[in-house]
Amino acid sequence: MISPHEMIEKYGGLVDQAMQSWFKEHPSTIPAYAMAEYHLGWRDETLKQMKSPQGKMLRPVLTLLSYQVFREDFEKAVPLACAIELYHNHTLIFDDMQDGDEFRRGRKTVWNLWGIGQGINAGLILGYLAYEFALQLEKPEKPGHFPFKIQSMFKHLNEAMLEVAEGQSLDLDFEIKTDVPPDRYLEMIGKKTGALISLCTFGGAFLAQDNDAISEKFKMFGRKLGVAMQIRDDLIGIWGASKASGKEEAKDLRRKKKTFPIFKAFTSLKGNDLELLRNYFHDSAPPEDAVVSKIVAIFEQKGVREACEKEAAALMSDVFSTLHESGIDSGRLTQLEAFSRHAFDTIGTLRQVASHA
Repeated sequence: MISPHEMIEKYGGLVDQAMQSWFKEHPSTIPAYAMAEYHLGWRDETLKQMKSPQGKMLRPVLTLLSYQVFREDFEKAVPLACAIELYHNHTLIFDDMQDGDEFRRGRKTVWNLWGIGQGINAGLILGYLAYEFALQLEKPEKPGHFPFKIQSMFKHLNEAMLEVAEGQSLDLDFEIKTDVPPDRYLEMIGKKTGALISLCTFGGAFLAQDNDAISEKFKMFGRKLGVAMQIRDDLIGIWGASKASGKEEAKDLRRKKKTFPIFKAFTSLKGNDLELLRNYFHDSAPPEDAVVSKIVAIFEQKGVREACEKEAAALMSDVFSTLHESGIDSGRLTQLEAFSRHAFDTIGTLRQVASHA
C-alpha cells in the first residue's frame, strides 16, 4: 500500500493537472479567471504563473479512493473529483469574504487583493466550472440526453451544494448567539463540512457500483468523517501551535469565532468562568492576551478541551464502524481507511505535504 503522502501526489496530482489543463486550454483576458488561478495556487500576486505546492487535495483523494475500492479505472472519476474540488474552493473564496479573512494558506485572499467585487467573480467562476467538469463524467449519446446514473449524480451534487450553503448560513447566524447547543453546532458542520466530504465518498462509490445500500453507507461514512475533522480543526483553532498547524495560536478565540469548544464551554461552564466567557464575546474591544490565556486555561482546567477531544475520537471510531458496515472486504478498504485516518490526524497540516510541479 502506498503512503498517504504518495496518495496525495498520485491522485491529487492527477486532479490538479486536469484542472490546470482546463485553464491552459481556455486562455482568457478576463481578470477573474487569473484571480481564480491565484486562489488555486497557480499564480502569484502579480498574476504571473508560478510553480507551487498543490493544495491538500483532501476531497479529490477521498473521491478517487472511494471509487477505487470497487474499480481500478479511477481515472473515470477524475471529473467528479475536479468538480468537488472546484466547488470547495468556490466556497472558500466566499467564506473569506463573509468572515473578513485577509489570509488563507499563508497568502492574501482574493478579496483582500482585488476587492469584494472581483472576489465574487472569481468565486462564481470556480462554482460554474465545477459543473463544467461534472458534465465530463460521461458523454451522452445524444445532445441533452444523459444516462440516469449521471442525472442522479447531478442531483446529489446539487443537494450537497445546497447543504453547504445552509451550513454557512447557520454558521453566520451562530456567530451572534451564545446559546447554541453543541448538538445544533454538530448539525451545522454536518452541512457545511460534512456534506461535501460525504459527496466525495458517496460519489466515488456511486459511480463505481450499483448497490444503493453500499453507496448510502459510504455517504454516511463521509459525513461523519467531515464532522470529526471539523471538530479536530476547531480544537487546532484554539490549541494548535502556529508552527505545527500553520495557524495563529488561539486564533479562533482571538477573533471571537464561535466553534465547537466555545459552544461546549457555554453549556458546561458556570459562575465566574461563564461570566468571563460571556463578557469576552460581548465586548467589541480587541482581545487582550491575558484574557485569552485565562480563558484557554479555564477550558483546560474545567475539562472543555478533554471533552472535545473525546468527542472527536469517538466520532472517528464511529466513522470506521460505518465504513465497515458497508460489507466490503476490509482489504479493499485499507487505502481509504488509512488516508481518512491520516486526514484526521494531520488536519491543518495536509497542505504542507504535497509538492506537485
